Amino acid sequence: MTTMRFVLSGGERVPAIDVAQMRAVDRSMIEGFHIELAQMMENAGRNLADLA
Repeated sequence: MTTMRFVLSGGERVPAIDVAQMRAVDRSMIEGFHIELAQMMENAGRNLADLA
């Protein structure tokens, strides 16, 4: 499998994951840390708003 990468404006290369890998991350967070998907989305939205 080829790892996709994003390149930031400063030239830093950031790895990206595909849909199946993201689902596995979500499942691990829910099962391992008991953080629900809605809470993850709320946290992501809040952090994005802070950055904006």
